[in-house]
Amino acid sequence: MAMALSNKDRASFIKTTLKLAVPLTIQSVFFSSKSLTDVLMLGQLSDESVAAVGVVARVFMIATFIIYATANAGGTLIAQYFGARSNLRINQAFQATMLVTVGFSLPVVAVFLLWPQWIVGVATVDQAVISQGGDYLKIVAVQLACVAYVSCFAAALRSIHLANVATLYSVLGVIVNIVLNYVLIFGHFGAPALGIKGAALATVIASIVEVVALTVHVKAKGAVLQLFGRSLLQFNEIRSVVKLAWPVALNMTTYSVGLFAYVVIFGNISTEALATISLLTPIESIATSLLLALASAVAVVIGNAIGEGRGSEHVYQLGRLATLVSIASAIVVTLLMLALEPLVLGWLHGFSQQAESMASIAYKIVAVGVVVRALPIVLIIGVLRAGGDNRYCLYQDLISQWGIGVPVVALLGIVLGLPLPIVFASLFLEELVKVFGSLHRLRSRKWVNNFVGAPA
Repeated sequence: MAMALSNKDRASFIKTTLKLAVPLTIQSVFFSSKSLTDVLMLGQLSDESVAAVGVVARVFMIATFIIYATANAGGTLIAQYFGARSNLRINQAFQATMLVTVGFSLPVVAVFLLWPQWIVGVATVDQAVISQGGDYLKIVAVQLACVAYVSCFAAALRSIHLANVATLYSVLGVIVNIVLNYVLIFGHFGAPALGIKGAALATVIASIVEVVALTVHVKAKGAVLQLFGRSLLQFNEIRSVVKLAWPVALNMTTYSVGLFAYVVIFGNISTEALATISLLTPIESIATSLLLALASAVAVVIGNAIGEGRGSEHVYQLGRLATLVSIASAIVVTLLMLALEPLVLGWLHGFSQQAESMASIAYKIVAVGVVVRALPIVLIIGVLRAGGDNRYCLYQDLISQWGIGVPVVALLGIVLGLPLPIVFASLFLEELVKVFGSLHRLRSRKWVNNFVGAPA
């Protein structure tokens, strides 16, 4: 018979999770609002500008998901080492994570710089979108290296319960981004009106500011993390990061390519459909970021518990509690989104009337879909991966997305030509499949793996 958590354990889990989730939520919302700011400001120019940014956002998502996967794999190790109170192992894992993650980002930056228009052209045949998207991607490409660097710090700081530090400088980056967007897109304060190129330039400058500020802070405050010191870098730790990261990176690659496939499907339906999904992408990202923040906080708590040597039954009960918290959180987010719809969509200017009407319908679908998406997000990112069960998550995503989700959406949207609201709703089919698969894996307890005993 399963042993339930004590009231003290429940209270401790919820308290620690909320303590971590609040700064992570602020960080995630502000980060997601970067692209929303681009969309709202560029929406005053044309539908094509919005569609171009939306396509690039999906392309960028593929690379950033791999970066986050690698950084979070390192974070899994760091969380367990923090639970075991081993500062040496924490820094070995941190440096190994930084080496692998930033090392991956550099060749991807080169690809984005060399073939920007070809990459955007995969998603649409609209020449105006391809031209503007190519210009945007060529400038914003260098931001990817900054994202890799900051992601490693964020994952490590989160794992040692210092999430507020990364949040502080993420907020700084967003504020700089918004101010520069206003100046460079429209040409205020004597600056040239650069349009979509201005949005890209603002994003890059803001990212550089965030990198410099975060590095200076961590070094000045003498935090546990040490970025430099060759004696700390261990091959075994690099191997551990890669071993944990590759299934997650492959998982996130196939998943994000699947998301891009959805963009391609909508781009082949109509530019209106592409503009609508491009508009909803940052809004959906903000809503999802709340759940991702919760999942990341849960991952730290569960990782710490595993590192402390808690048994699999105790860790399993924490996972069960996390599912209940995720459902409650998702309902709150959905109700909040529905209540704020007039305010959010009231910012739309420059879009066609058809695009605005379709956006209203799709917005409601996305809001309700948050409840469906909540469980797999928290169970996969917060629970299963915290225990190192990355291969199961990979296989589950491959089946649910590429075996079911993408084919069904393509069938409904392109082959059958069904109304767009039905096609939008079908985007959440893969999430339903993952709900059942993740709950089954949770109950099996096979996902609990302790890495603290591995040699350094």
